[in-house]
Amino acid sequence: MTTICPRCGEEGSLCRYRRNKRVYLYVHHYQKGKLIQKCYIGPEEYYVHTEHILKLSLTNLNDLDFLEVAKDSINRYISKIEIEKIEKERKIKEAIAKLEDFKKFIDDCINELKIRVKI
Repeated sequence: MTTICPRCGEEGSLCRYRRNKRVYLYVHHYQKGKLIQKCYIGPEEYYVHTEHILKLSLTNLNDLDFLEVAKDSINRYISKIEIEKIEKERKIKEAIAKLEDFKKFIDDCINELKIRVKI
């Protein structure tokens, strides 16, 4: 899998190595098909690859539309509830409460912005 290396910021391939009972992550960097560098990331159980979850990478954060990331995260949250069938009704009620709190937060942010520009 091609990814952005969290150590050096360069593109590479995420690789797993098993030693004893643990799995360790490395990013391999290639040039013209030849391995030129390995960057150690850490034990797999402590590493979460957020690029595919949150659509974030380690570069170009200035160009990132955080509101689009928030909308995508909410859609994924709702989809996850639909997949989980155990205690679905309880989870839906919890989601509604969390989304209502989030809506209040968004409304407060909008009002604050309106005050700043005197709308």
